[in-house]
Amino acid sequence: MLDTGATQSFITKTALTKTKHLPLNNNQQHYLMADGYTTFKVVGLVKIFIDINQIKTNIVVGVVDSLCTDCILGMNFINKYKVNINNKNKQIEIYTSNNKTTISMDDKIKDIITPCHLLNNTCIYPYQENTIKITLRLATGELLFSPAHQLIHKENLIIPHSFISIVNHIAWITVYNPTSRIRYLKSNTIIGTASFISSTKLYCYHFRFTAQHINTLLTHIEDQQQLKELLNVLKKHHSLFDTSKTTIAQTSMSHLICTGDNPPTTSKPYPQTIEKQNATYDTIQQMLKNKQIRASHSQYSAPVLLIKKRDGSYRFIVDYRKLNHITVQDNYPLPNLEQTIQIVGGCQHYTKLDLRSGYFQIPIREDDKHKTAFITVHGLYEFNVLAQGLKNSSPSFQRIMSNLLSPCKKFCLVYLDDILIFSNSFTQHVIHLNQVLAILNKHKFQLNPQKCELARTMINYLGHTISAERIEPLQERIEKILAIPQPRSLNQANAFIGAIGWYRKFINNYAKIAAPILAVTNLTKKNKHKFQWDTPQKEAFNELKIMITSKPLFLTYPDPHAPLILSTDASDYCIGGVLYQEINGERKNIYFHSQMLPKLQRKWPTIEKEALAIYYCVIRMKLYLLGREFIIQTDHCPLRDMHKKPSNNRRADRISLILQQYNIKEIRHVSGKCNCIADYLSRYPRQVEDDDEFFDPDFGYVPAIPSETTNKKASNNVVHSSSTIGAVITRAQAKAKVLPISSNHSNITTNTASLLDDQPRQEEGHEFDVLDRRKPVGLLHPLEPPLGPFQLIGIDFSGPFPITPQGNKYVLAITDYFTKWVIAIPLVNQTAQTTAEILYEYYICNYGVPNTIISDQGPHFNNQLITAFTKILGCHHIKSTPYHPQTNGAIERFNSTFERQIAKLTDQCINDWDIHLKSIVFAYNTGQHATTKFSPYELQFGRKPKLPPEKPPSYYEFSKPNDYFKFLQQTIQRYHNQARNNMKINQSNYKKIYDKNRLDIHYNPGDFVLKRLSTFPTKLSARYSNPMIVLKQQHPTYWIQDSDDKKIFQVHVSQLRTCNISPSI
Repeated sequence: MLDTGATQSFITKTALTKTKHLPLNNNQQHYLMADGYTTFKVVGLVKIFIDINQIKTNIVVGVVDSLCTDCILGMNFINKYKVNINNKNKQIEIYTSNNKTTISMDDKIKDIITPCHLLNNTCIYPYQENTIKITLRLATGELLFSPAHQLIHKENLIIPHSFISIVNHIAWITVYNPTSRIRYLKSNTIIGTASFISSTKLYCYHFRFTAQHINTLLTHIEDQQQLKELLNVLKKHHSLFDTSKTTIAQTSMSHLICTGDNPPTTSKPYPQTIEKQNATYDTIQQMLKNKQIRASHSQYSAPVLLIKKRDGSYRFIVDYRKLNHITVQDNYPLPNLEQTIQIVGGCQHYTKLDLRSGYFQIPIREDDKHKTAFITVHGLYEFNVLAQGLKNSSPSFQRIMSNLLSPCKKFCLVYLDDILIFSNSFTQHVIHLNQVLAILNKHKFQLNPQKCELARTMINYLGHTISAERIEPLQERIEKILAIPQPRSLNQANAFIGAIGWYRKFINNYAKIAAPILAVTNLTKKNKHKFQWDTPQKEAFNELKIMITSKPLFLTYPDPHAPLILSTDASDYCIGGVLYQEINGERKNIYFHSQMLPKLQRKWPTIEKEALAIYYCVIRMKLYLLGREFIIQTDHCPLRDMHKKPSNNRRADRISLILQQYNIKEIRHVSGKCNCIADYLSRYPRQVEDDDEFFDPDFGYVPAIPSETTNKKASNNVVHSSSTIGAVITRAQAKAKVLPISSNHSNITTNTASLLDDQPRQEEGHEFDVLDRRKPVGLLHPLEPPLGPFQLIGIDFSGPFPITPQGNKYVLAITDYFTKWVIAIPLVNQTAQTTAEILYEYYICNYGVPNTIISDQGPHFNNQLITAFTKILGCHHIKSTPYHPQTNGAIERFNSTFERQIAKLTDQCINDWDIHLKSIVFAYNTGQHATTKFSPYELQFGRKPKLPPEKPPSYYEFSKPNDYFKFLQQTIQRYHNQARNNMKINQSNYKKIYDKNRLDIHYNPGDFVLKRLSTFPTKLSARYSNPMIVLKQQHPTYWIQDSDDKKIFQVHVSQLRTCNISPSI
């Protein structure tokens, strides 16, 4: 073979034995292949003699172990004999000093075929696809791989024909094991052959192999007309099934990585063994070839991990934890599994499509690719496609696929890379399949033929086997559960109960059987030592395995023409129910449910527990019941009419209101012996969390029906609603005497009028003296946590304290609302001038100007000097309402803390408190704050303080000068983000506690109110002022005016009370 791209000539050892040559010069050398980086070894140099048309030639050649042909004559031969290649005439002219000869070029070169050997021992587990490494005699090139048919038939494996790229004698192919047994392949096994072919022939091969994939998918179709229709559709979109090379989809949407203003995250490469370095290099080369990654110059870098799989190969994983920490969460929802299964159930034909390496087909936005950079000893690279391990990979993938297939939403469901098409007739199914494949083909997606199933009447999907008649557990999952040994630890027991609990809806009396295991699992860390696995647990373990294999183990789909019956029951500590239908005298079970009651609900009377059983079962089975008429069966007679009229039990009535959105045809009373299944389930239930708050009898009906009563306002202690007056009951009204509504009233209007007429009237003057024992009105309105330090501060004076020798008797405290960092300065006085000087000297000169300052309305803050001072600084000054310290709660909390500490530390003269003030402030700033869960010191400086007598803290070593700055930035940002989240959680929890049993009363301008008095001259003095008129409202703050002296007050709603008397009386 003449090769103009080869600088030297080469011959194989085998061919050398058949030629005339001089003695071999054993001079080992290494040469580069045409790709520029693949090397091959030359064992020595030798002069050979070649006769070409009776012209004798000779050339020094390198001897190698193998070549794609016997001998390659390179440029040293071409230049020596002035070889002229005449492509037009298909001739080669060779010149010597005396002669010239011409030989014809052979344009009918036979395909070069070389065997492919397995490089390592390989283990392929059931129903898994592995990418394995093969080795060839050729060092580099692109060839067509054909699997060894004898191996395929012997081991029952699926190995597709593919177009492979050889780099340094190495290539990669995929092998799929469709059986339930592990398959072992030994190294050096001939797994197939590779050959050079023309582009025309290559296309024919591609089409032929794609056709093989298509034919394999349709082997179960017996009807020839149906087979013809499906073949026409699949051949139209045959490129979807071409697995000879990888593809990247062309979509209008791509994966986004939003990191806000956070600085780039960096890491050093993890140390690796030589074996892992080589495996990393091979994987990188394969991904570069597939254009899944590219070389990077990014500021980001994430380390790479290689996790060894059971078959001995490695899984390539990038540790994106740092990047994920600063990535904004994408909350696009994944489909609800239970709802998905119900939607697709009952159809006649199903097709399941699986995307081949689905994530690697989704492109990343160009502006975000540099953020995916990963670092190895071989260099820095970044992904062009969606990588595993990125924070929002699943929501992003789901969004892209759902939007692409949205035109097919009525007959197509997408769950990540699984696409399910379902139809009620074969004709419809062919149309639906064509529409879905057309969209995928248009956007250049690639399917995995080995995992696709077409036009099936029964399909395995999301762990279930689904058909037109029933739904049952996936047999493969059942086999895995049966293979689980007896647990020896809490984690193993939790894993077993979690696996089998997935199919609890198929097992009658599941809760009874599993009760011994449930009693010892799901323990907290403190109670992990209580785990035990004794005889009851072993028996339950074995019985559950028996039940999961017992026949029949299936549930049926609801018949739209038969009535649904929900049978419920409650025992002392459990509830249960079963949904079923009676069809042709045969009972068809649709769903089983049982659960344990929380401790508080176990104390409820029978009627309330029976109503609760109805509620829990309806909610659990709402996918079947919403929009359908159904019958409820219960063995508690008083509940027969709960959906028609009140039952004189507040909890039962509240549940009946919640269930108004359901179409309950009838509630039947059946005796206990006729309600045996529900009765049995109620005595052997499952564990649930306590949600007794939801059924608090003193809690109004409002939260139960949010769609109808959201954001209802309370005014004058009355909840207003667009519905009838009896529709809602507030907590305060529930605790007061409830006026009974007799059943013989003529109509609602009459009832309402009689209720209003019977309202007791307050006598004149009585309201001013009433001691209100209810909680003050008004809900909590917490301030939004600042975005960073020293944006919002609170200031307040404490004192007077005993005068110290330095003359101090006041303390000015300044608190940052974000970090909770406190500055406290002892002062001689609390004048406005002192306040401005200290604020400037101790705060602004050290920390800068804050955005907002919160203070009370004391004369040292509420004056012209402070107003001018804050205006010049450009910060906003907020003054809290009088007698409402919650407005400036952070500073008030510190004041109460340091006053108690000063009392402990001062001596008998109690006048040296200013000596201890700095120590108290330091202790406060270095202690963990209950709200942020960090110390103010950590949030301020990004590190923990060194406290005596602690050991010296550990220090970090940084390779570059600015590494510490980046580290500090990232640490502080992480602390701040977590602290802000903790503050929000704390505010939310405290608001729930604070708002409990409080009315949220609103007043309008012109309303008359009473203002709570802060001091009482005597015990018999009035607790409230004379009536005042509301001038302005900015809820929960109001401006009111005294009707006598016209003085205006700014007050919080908690200081007001409704005045039911006109001031003119």
